[in-house]
Amino acid sequence: MKKRFYHPPYPLFVLLAFFFVCSSHAYAQDINLDSLKKAALEQIKTDGEQHEKHIYDSSERFFNAKFYSDQPFAADKFSGKTISPSLIDSLKKDKDFWYASAVEKFKVKQKAYLQFADSVKRVNADNPEPASKPDESFEDDSPRIINIGPGLQYLLLGAAILIFLGALVYFLSSNKVGFFAPSNKNIDDQPEETDLGENIFILPYQDLLNKAIKDKNYRLATRILYLQTLKLLSENGIITFKPDSTNIHYLMQLNKTAYYDDFFKVTRHYEYVWYGKFDVTPEMYEKISKDFSTMQKKIIPSYE
Repeated sequence: MKKRFYHPPYPLFVLLAFFFVCSSHAYAQDINLDSLKKAALEQIKTDGEQHEKHIYDSSERFFNAKFYSDQPFAADKFSGKTISPSLIDSLKKDKDFWYASAVEKFKVKQKAYLQFADSVKRVNADNPEPASKPDESFEDDSPRIINIGPGLQYLLLGAAILIFLGALVYFLSSNKVGFFAPSNKNIDDQPEETDLGENIFILPYQDLLNKAIKDKNYRLATRILYLQTLKLLSENGIITFKPDSTNIHYLMQLNKTAYYDDFFKVTRHYEYVWYGKFDVTPEMYEKISKDFSTMQKKIIPSYE
């Protein structure tokens, strides 16, 4: 049987005591370090508040009237860079800086205008115009209406009416219309359209024409020539004659043909003489008969 010996735990106690002492010393050092840091921060904060302001804090210098009241806002002088006149001239001549010359010219014109306006004001102040005289500088170029009295208005209106009536009378008299138509005592005795009959193809044209010329009834002679021309046009198939057709119908049938111009001329003679009831003189009838003869010979070249 082995014997057991008891060993006291001194080494363990010694080790625990060593660790305890070390930790206590470290904790004390940490406390002292924290205290020193706090004291240093407080000192820095106090010194900063007493001796240094924020970089953007200018209230004490510019807005507090109790301090720096005898100093300008900026104590330091501004030293600008000097540009030589030659450089300025070269920049003005450069096309990229064309607006510089334009601005200078505008300033010169503006200065001259202001000087002129100032001189005008001085002249007006020295020589004031009467109060009743209107200011001519504000007159416009718009046309003005002439104010005329009522008497002159009636006079102008009466003159315009007389001019109109005179022109109307001249037109009627020159064209022999209405009251200005020539008086012919034989008109009522002359045979009308129905006196020659409705059938133009059986009329003795030559006998009727000789009798009308002998009686100096040139209106009837013109009508006989016109009906004879219609007969020739119809017999040669150039127009289609109908008793109820008008002269306009025959002109439309002859449109764009070789007979249109001559037929238009003799139709105008017939309508002026017969329906217009104009007094035809022997000279006028001679010209009318020549136009009818030209038209009839164009229809039948051998026609006499």
